[in-house]
Amino acid sequence: MRDVYAAFHAVERCAVPVIAAVNGLAYGGGTELALACDIVLAGRSARFAFKEPTVGLMPGYGIVRGPDVVGRHWTRYLALTGRDIGAERAERAGLVQEVHPDESLVDAAVALAAEIAAHPALAVQVGKAFVNRDTGGGFTESVDTTALLFDTDEHREAVRAFRAARGR
Repeated sequence: MRDVYAAFHAVERCAVPVIAAVNGLAYGGGTELALACDIVLAGRSARFAFKEPTVGLMPGYGIVRGPDVVGRHWTRYLALTGRDIGAERAERAGLVQEVHPDESLVDAAVALAAEIAAHPALAVQVGKAFVNRDTGGGFTESVDTTALLFDTDEHREAVRAFRAARGR
């Protein structure tokens, strides 16, 4: 868990802007990774969710970073229900900055990256660092709690039920 959180935190702390281009399902770690990115573009097919509560876990990184990105209410909604939301709803929540047709999503992300890259690099790096200056708290507690949840009967039973429902 610490390695996963460290990876998300590295994305957040990367000196250059990180743009996510999300098509299809971004469940669990996919939504958490989107929370770590600087800008999120989504194709119309994109779906975001924290599915962890459906298998007896919590979205550790998501509940730490979610309130900063989408606010406490949206974080609770996603973290407690396990429901998914589409691209347009994710845009209204503040998780996604732009929604594009799936077939033009990557082109839109590349164009946005080129636009940002045309700005003076130091201004971009300093601007990003300044916005991120207060991020990083709460991860240790979240990692420890998430690790404990992996070792519960509820989690094991939820995983068994999930596998049985999928015929595995």
